[in-house]
Amino acid sequence: MNMKKLLALLALFPLAAVAQSATGTLTFTPPTQYTDGTPLPASAITGYEVECSKWTPTGGVAGTCTQFPASTLAAGATGGTLTGTIPATGGTACWHMRTKSAPGPGPWGADGCKTFAPLLPNPPGNVTVAVVIGINMTPVYKVTAAGGRSADPAGFVALGVACTGNVLFTYRGFSWRAVDAAKVHWFGVAPSANVAGPCKPSA
Repeated sequence: MNMKKLLALLALFPLAAVAQSATGTLTFTPPTQYTDGTPLPASAITGYEVECSKWTPTGGVAGTCTQFPASTLAAGATGGTLTGTIPATGGTACWHMRTKSAPGPGPWGADGCKTFAPLLPNPPGNVTVAVVIGINMTPVYKVTAAGGRSADPAGFVALGVACTGNVLFTYRGFSWRAVDAAKVHWFGVAPSANVAGPCKPSA
């Protein structure tokens, strides 16, 4: 896929339009020979060129890498930091290097790659479940030490299930009494506190 098509595809997805700054740490071993096997003295090396050779978006096809600019490292370097901007969907970037000398640069070496995980959204907060008349299930709430209800439901129970005891609190015009915990479908682990629901009192 060429870059023009890739950009058109990313434009269709709002999440892909969000970019993130990405950093890769590069390490390498300086060469000690010319391409013909002749010893290469360290003094003959004038630097290194680093280029992002390939970018593969998450779940996509490899193409040209424009996410990271080309860079040059000093002759005595054995590593460096690569910084660029990538889409929130993440992907894999590959780099190659070549050694510079007075006669000119040598051939590009093998690729070294790093995968950048996509940005994932946090779950929604402040989730509440209201009592809705006309459905066959209703939420139940934990009874607080002060005799009120918890902020979030603890589970749900079928409408019409009998309750026990006195009214513990009133909520949305309903009288809430203790509910048999064995009849509750819990949101996770059953709480140790009593729970109440807007069910009918037992006979």
